[in-house]
Amino acid sequence: MRDATQTQLGTELRQVEQRIASTLATYSGEIHRNRKLEMVNFAMLDQLAKVFFTYMPPLGADALPAAVAAGKDRYTRYLRSVGMGLANGSKESAQKLSETL
Repeated sequence: MRDATQTQLGTELRQVEQRIASTLATYSGEIHRNRKLEMVNFAMLDQLAKVFFTYMPPLGADALPAAVAAGKDRYTRYLRSVGMGLANGSKESAQKLSETL
């Protein structure tokens, strides 16, 4: 009886260990994909900053207030567009992209 109980506990323990190992492997893969996506995002942002600072001329003092107002307006529209994109399924597209990286 005691041997049967120990054997059953050993079997259950191995099954629990296998489930934990499987879960950890799954999370490891997800973390790896997210890190790759993060590196892609940083590289894209770096390229954008290089282009912006290379080709964007400085503004004169008289044009600055109008440029700031226009920039705030464009940024607000951009945020709305991103929000609508997320509501329309862009999350799924981003997920598919991260799975392919």
